[in-house]
Amino acid sequence: MVIPAAHEGLRPDLQVYSFGLFELRLEGQEPLVLSKKMQQLLVYLLLHRKGLTREELGNLFGHQGDSRNSASLMLVSRLRQALEPDLGKHHPSRFILLQDGRYTFNFGLNYTFDAQEFLYLGQQARDPHVKPDEQLASLKHALDLYRGALLPACDDEWCLIERERFRLLANEGYQLLFKAFMERQDFRETLRLAEQAIKQDFLNEEAHRIKLIALARQGKREEALRHFKRTGEHFNKKFGLAPSEELQQVFQQIMRGQLR
Repeated sequence: MVIPAAHEGLRPDLQVYSFGLFELRLEGQEPLVLSKKMQQLLVYLLLHRKGLTREELGNLFGHQGDSRNSASLMLVSRLRQALEPDLGKHHPSRFILLQDGRYTFNFGLNYTFDAQEFLYLGQQARDPHVKPDEQLASLKHALDLYRGALLPACDDEWCLIERERFRLLANEGYQLLFKAFMERQDFRETLRLAEQAIKQDFLNEEAHRIKLIALARQGKREEALRHFKRTGEHFNKKFGLAPSEELQQVFQQIMRGQLR
């Protein structure tokens, strides 16, 4: 069970945002600048509670060749120093721990991490013991946190795997919200959610389909047709692809006046 770390009413020691543009804040101060490798190491440790051995650290974050382990250990040292500029050379870090031969993040700290909160809220939204309206609220909050792909500048294998995991979870969440608000015939909220999903992942064709339906249901036929045209042009120009069959079917229904 993923649990939120920040203690209510207290300012977090550390705030980490990994969806979309990476951002790190210490005790509410201005964002701290980290190298891409330091960003990736910190997010990895936050996502993997068991941490890394020196060998694993070298394999994931070191350079090729004999200096792999020394380079990765230097990365740990630089991350510690960035998080705690006044940390003495031989003093233990309160953020990055070394215990039983494994480097781990100190999960006992008061911190927030968007990916962890996203998972927690997603679990709440799927808990059968939670009231339906509270489930929807948790899901909407989770998807507000999902500002885009996890660490989009990282192309390491572990990053790609985690990025796809969160993308699929976000798409699944939007599917549940689309269904809920369409059933309530709340097409204004459905449209807002579809536009949010498209902003986060333009390739989410289901979100484009739902946007067309929501526009048509609100009597905005011309706007729906314009959106389909722009989407088709973008897909063709950037990917050499036509809109999906499902998207084209909705377009044809709007054209024939069958969807309004």
